[in-house]
Amino acid sequence: METKSACYDPLLELNVKNYYDIQKAMLAAGQRKDKVNQVLKLSERDKELMAAMQQGLDAVLSPLLMRIKKTVHKHPLWKEYIEDIGGVGEGVTGIILTNIDIERATTVSKMFSVCGLGFERLYSVSYRQIHFKKDGSVHKTSDNKHGEFWATSEQSARNCIPRARKIGNVPVNTRTELLSCTLLPNEPQRQRMHGGQYPTYNNFLKAKLLGVMATSIVKYGGRKHKKKDTRFVEMYYNFKQRIAQQCPDDSDGYIDRKAKRKMVKEFIKGVYANWRRIEGLPVRPPYEEEYLGKVHSA
Repeated sequence: METKSACYDPLLELNVKNYYDIQKAMLAAGQRKDKVNQVLKLSERDKELMAAMQQGLDAVLSPLLMRIKKTVHKHPLWKEYIEDIGGVGEGVTGIILTNIDIERATTVSKMFSVCGLGFERLYSVSYRQIHFKKDGSVHKTSDNKHGEFWATSEQSARNCIPRARKIGNVPVNTRTELLSCTLLPNEPQRQRMHGGQYPTYNNFLKAKLLGVMATSIVKYGGRKHKKKDTRFVEMYYNFKQRIAQQCPDDSDGYIDRKAKRKMVKEFIKGVYANWRRIEGLPVRPPYEEEYLGKVHSA
């Protein structure tokens, strides 16, 4: 989802992507070193080279993080909403600001879908593609192509079909003809990607929200001295207790993940409402409130 809102900062997106790419490389290099060290005993020279590489990457990360913090602190969403929430830092905020197009997220449900928090189901799609040259003549026909997509509806699954813009060095215009779209049975671990399956959400954004931010919020709630808002930590423990009572046979890990997911969804609701208000865009209530008249509370 390309971000084109009035508050969008392309330099922030560049710094965020560079920061996490370098961090990923740094972690991968450390894991390789540990793996090799278990098999072969590294010499002192090799250890010095590894340490110098880690220091070099760290020297690049520090100024990048400072730039991200400086830019995020100027954003009105940080000042008016996220800054006061314990456990949510500038790094995750930068990811949210650069991976969500608030103008296209007209409802909070659309924002859930981008973040991987919607109710996606697995669809099997068969289609045929006809590729035309610029002069209108047929360049190539691809019959009986197949793909599996995680989507919130059949229409969303159809929209996931990739369209070729160029075949080799030949620019083409692609027309897609849908052959079939079938809902597959739910798997035990929903949204786990296998070969040939494609998500309709931002996988990087989902990983940072559920894997990094949610854990950070819960850890902040365990501090003795808390200076920031802890309402989302309270929501997490309320959700966790409620889920444990409703599903006593579920494992502790599953209950924990489900409670974190619900907590993150409440956080995203606040991001949606505050960010849309800041941009001067209309704010719609969640689906269950607007159409079903239900107001959920932690």
